[in-house]
Amino acid sequence: MGCVSDSYEFTVLPENSAHTVVVGNTSCVVYQSSAALYVENGIAGTACRILAGSGSGMSSGLLNGSGVINISSLAKGYYVLVLSNRSFSFVKK
Repeated sequence: MGCVSDSYEFTVLPENSAHTVVVGNTSCVVYQSSAALYVENGIAGTACRILAGSGSGMSSGLLNGSGVINISSLAKGYYVLVLSNRSFSFVKK
């Protein structure tokens, strides 16, 4: 499930459901647990941002070698993960 808007492809990321996507030039698997987002086969050093549902920036950084993005400190709510030219919405419960 996804759509293209302003050169970003947007995908809804339900909890415990994996999506195979192309981020940059690499095929990755992206999925969520209650405490983390996982980017398997992601390239270390890829820029990533987490935005609140309102669009304001929450955090940004570079994808680490393990591909784990800790979301345990986020409050419950709707967020968007931006990796390269891909955006993934997720809900922190």
